[in-house]
Amino acid sequence: MQIRSLFTKDIDRSINGVVKADQLESDTVFTELDEYVITTELAKHFEEFFDAYMPSVRDPKAKAASGKLGIWVSGFFGSGKSHFIKILSYLLQNTKATNGKFEQSAIDFFKDKNLDGFLLGEIDTAVKKENTVILFNIDSRANTDDGDDAILKVFLKVFNEQMGFSGDHPHIAHLERELDQRGVFDQFKKEFNALTSADWIEERDAYDFYRDDMADALGKVTKQSTESARQWVEQLENNFTLDVSNFCKWVKEYLDVNSDRRVLFFVDEVGQFIGNNTQMMLKLQTITENLGTICEGRAWVVVTSQEDIDSVIGQMAGSKGHDFSKIQGRFERLSLSSSNTSEVIEKRLLSKEDEARSELQDLYDKKGDILRNQLAFDSTTTAELANYKDASSFINSYPFVPYHYTLVQKIFEAIRKAGATGLHLSRGERSLLDAFQSAAKQVRDESVGVLIPLYYFYPAIESFLDTSVKRDIDQASQKESISTFALCILKTLFLIRYVDVIKSTLDNLVTLCVSKVDEDRLALRRDIEQALNALEQNMLIARQGDEYIFLTNEEKEIEQEIQKTEIELSDQTKKISDLIFDDVLRREANYRYPENKQDFPISRFCNGSPRDGSQENDLVVKVITPRDPNYDEYSSTVCANRSMDGDSGAIIIKLAENERVFRDIETFIRTSKFLRGNSGKRPEQQQLLHQKATENQERNRRLIGEVEELLKDAEFYALGSKQNPKGGAVSSILQELYRYVIENTFSKLKLIKPFPGDIRREIQNTLVADDVSQIGLDLSTEEVNPLASLEVEKFITLGDDTGRPITAEDIVKRFSKRPFGWNDEEIILIISRLALANRICFQMRQQEVPLKNAYDNLTQVRKRAELRIRRIKQQSEANLKRAAKLFKDVFGKNAPDSEKELFNIAQSNISAMKTKLDAFANKASTGHYPGVKDIDNGRVLLAGLIEAQSSYQFIESFLANGDDLLDFEEDYQDLENFYETQFSTWQKLHKALTIDFDRNRLALEKNADANAALTKLEAIHDKERPYRDIRDVEPLIESINKVNEALITEKRKHAKSRIDLRIEHVTEQVKAAGAVNSDISNKALYPLQNAKKRVEKLQGIAEIHQEITEAAALEEDAYELINKFIEQQQALAEQQAKEAAEKATNPISDADKNSKNNDYERTVSKPKHAAEIAPKKIVSIDTSRIMREVNSTGVIETEQDIEDYLSVLKTKLTALVNSNNKIRIK
Repeated sequence: MQIRSLFTKDIDRSINGVVKADQLESDTVFTELDEYVITTELAKHFEEFFDAYMPSVRDPKAKAASGKLGIWVSGFFGSGKSHFIKILSYLLQNTKATNGKFEQSAIDFFKDKNLDGFLLGEIDTAVKKENTVILFNIDSRANTDDGDDAILKVFLKVFNEQMGFSGDHPHIAHLERELDQRGVFDQFKKEFNALTSADWIEERDAYDFYRDDMADALGKVTKQSTESARQWVEQLENNFTLDVSNFCKWVKEYLDVNSDRRVLFFVDEVGQFIGNNTQMMLKLQTITENLGTICEGRAWVVVTSQEDIDSVIGQMAGSKGHDFSKIQGRFERLSLSSSNTSEVIEKRLLSKEDEARSELQDLYDKKGDILRNQLAFDSTTTAELANYKDASSFINSYPFVPYHYTLVQKIFEAIRKAGATGLHLSRGERSLLDAFQSAAKQVRDESVGVLIPLYYFYPAIESFLDTSVKRDIDQASQKESISTFALCILKTLFLIRYVDVIKSTLDNLVTLCVSKVDEDRLALRRDIEQALNALEQNMLIARQGDEYIFLTNEEKEIEQEIQKTEIELSDQTKKISDLIFDDVLRREANYRYPENKQDFPISRFCNGSPRDGSQENDLVVKVITPRDPNYDEYSSTVCANRSMDGDSGAIIIKLAENERVFRDIETFIRTSKFLRGNSGKRPEQQQLLHQKATENQERNRRLIGEVEELLKDAEFYALGSKQNPKGGAVSSILQELYRYVIENTFSKLKLIKPFPGDIRREIQNTLVADDVSQIGLDLSTEEVNPLASLEVEKFITLGDDTGRPITAEDIVKRFSKRPFGWNDEEIILIISRLALANRICFQMRQQEVPLKNAYDNLTQVRKRAELRIRRIKQQSEANLKRAAKLFKDVFGKNAPDSEKELFNIAQSNISAMKTKLDAFANKASTGHYPGVKDIDNGRVLLAGLIEAQSSYQFIESFLANGDDLLDFEEDYQDLENFYETQFSTWQKLHKALTIDFDRNRLALEKNADANAALTKLEAIHDKERPYRDIRDVEPLIESINKVNEALITEKRKHAKSRIDLRIEHVTEQVKAAGAVNSDISNKALYPLQNAKKRVEKLQGIAEIHQEITEAAALEEDAYELINKFIEQQQALAEQQAKEAAEKATNPISDADKNSKNNDYERTVSKPKHAAEIAPKKIVSIDTSRIMREVNSTGVIETEQDIEDYLSVLKTKLTALVNSNNKIRIK
């Protein structure tokens, strides 16, 4: 039976596989409705659509209030979304269609498609409304030059066309709408025809040629003047305003004519048209929202898109800056999947006759198992590509395979997205149904048993391919080296180039090219391999690992340049080395030996080239690859011998030949070099260069796995023999070999028994311990590795003996290498224990480093190289005994047994003594204190001992200064007792002699007891070592203090009596002057009263005498103050007397008295009455000054001198007395 005979319907018939929105011929509509397959999924979507739409049929205003007056239909290529909305448009208009024999309405077709009865009832209700459905593909109807307004303009365009108005010129359509509303549009068309003999509908797009005729026709039908009509025509375009509100208003005006009217805009591929244009999406939001609000639920927008609305919005640049929640809330959502594709194709195209089904059943029963094996893909292919499940699956799909439904759909979508097609495919003008029919036609004349290979689908898209892509394949067909079958393979590779569900491996290509049930896969595989080689040689494809990739012309040019890029052998060696050591072995440059956790550095070589420097470490790995020029010379014997070269030999790894892997390594190097050389130089090819870079990264990832497999299968040699290591991973194999080499070449490795606990903590504890007994350390026990400690100590001793400085880093390096191989931290622990046992010491920059400060210097590599380690000399037993006896004599306690402990404790005691002496010296520097010389001598002596950095040096110095230490020990006791217990008493002594008793010294010396005590105190104060006499100081001070107090008390009493007498004299004069109640009294007496108070506090006799003298001066000051007061009072009395005399001679008139009634009456102190005796001033006379006036020498020698002196004195005294003064003789 031929393939064409299998189907119930002619395979050659026109089935209109391409659904076009504007294709509305009656026979086409009939075929679409008749053959439309409603799958279970589609039935559900029809229900969802009418569930959303019917409320608008019954109560549009209520539906408008909900805000959802749009439907967003999403689905990828081949899901049937365009067909779905077109069928909906037929239904809502209840379109009638005929096939030439009979006519049917759209709803009648659906009554035969097993739909739910309730749904059919809803559809029947909906179509009874006056539905105006406007279906259009927005991509084909819109003008992209309109920018962000393109959506609004295309909505208005299709609406105007539906109304019978101009679609291309909205202002002309607006004129037509105005005339139609006035009821004169038909008349206008007649008048225009009469004037021009032309049909308005046909000529309106050329209205510019008919402006005058338009004006004349307008004037006639609107009863305007020709001039007014002409101005109207001229301003038509300028006066036209397009915005969303106007558009919605015009739609509403149309709807308001009849309450049963509904308008539905069906917009195909709106998501693809909007793309990433945020403003267009916002415009669609505004149109949908305003149509719903203004038209009160009677206008709907139904759109289709490749993706759902959330995905479209999410991909928009800058979408986060806008609120798209409104448009998301305006649309109900329907999502069409691709799962019903096979059902539609099988029912419309592949439906079988009963006889055919029986024959296919027999064929499957015989060959079903073979078929499933024939059509199996490799393990990299996803489960989406289904095989025949059973006989039913085979019968329904034959001559196709079930995976064709998914794969071809993904091919169409991927090619469209990759831009390999022209515009038509992207507009949905090529459907899956058409592609399957095209493929089936190619085998229609063959017998049952044939299968459809994938390349039969190529003709379905050939005419829609981009010119450059099609040219590549056409040019290949003209090459003699390219067979017809090779061309089919090229087409297959092109088809699957951009899909991700299947890789273009050889096994998959065999499956895709199976063309009959009994296909010989081995023969087919050979044919495909031969074809691939031919295509690769002609640079039509490129191999990437196991895959074969179709190349475009541009890709071929780049591929040719890459292949011509020159590379060096060293480049290959470096890349192989990187793959092995960096990628496979993950930069493992050290091996940690598990027994002692020691890290062993590894020297790595590839083809003789060192990776870590030319110096070889204790472990060496040498990889030999087929790219080594001497590869053929490396026989098993040579490799075994080479593994014994040097001190420790090397691990030799010989890789087997694998031409494909090493060719891929060369391709990787060439591609990388080419890309580096062209970085930023070819802006027009950036996408291709980026793609090449991505491919090279994938190639590198693949090479890592392939090189790892080569390493697993490699030959391994170590210590002169071929090895057979166990383990799956390469790193495990090498670790086994590292261990083998270490355990057979490190002879002293076992001298170390690893510390069982936290070794770093043990190092710290060892360094901070005071002595070995504190941590229970015994260097002879097995646990502390005595033989290893001996090795380290011998190495340090040898360095000291030969004068070679040994650092901690030198020791670590020495004992971490062959033949020892000890762990670094174990070595540091040994060093720490030797130091604690006083066997070694640490130095840095010529300074000793205490153990407590050595941890960082030992554990940090940089500091370790600066830390010098030296052997400590040990004192003889005789010297230790002498030092112990001296220790007891000096410090009064038994010495410890070990040299180091004696050193530590002695140093500690001496440091404590030195610290005290420093404090004593500080106190002594503040005044006169005893023992200063002893302190200074002791500080020098002790400082010299403290400076000794080693126990050996200290004991040498300790013994040498033994006599001085014993002598000083006695002095130290006195000094310690004085400065810690007698110091305050000494301060009292010093104060008594220099301050307290010094001021009254003359008076005290007149007292025998006080004088004797003072003499004793001074003797103590001046002694060099007064320590024994200090106990007498306080009793002596007390006895002197009693005498001193008695003297001061007597002097105070005398001074106060003298001051009281002066106060009495001044008080009498105040009274005499009449100034008792005035400020004069206070001012005159206050200084004397203060002087009396001061006397009570004074401790010095001289100070008391001085206060008596100053009191006399204060008395003089008081008299001067009183005298001034008396003078003021006398002057005032004289003034008043004078004024009284003037009043007596010039009596005041009554008028004057009246004029002065309100004058302020000044009050003045009343003067003494003239009859009263005026108070006398006290005048002090300095007789000595008078004497000097008489005789400049101030000496009386003769009687005449006496007479002269007395005469002058009398004269002055008489004058003063006569002037009413009291005289006070100084």
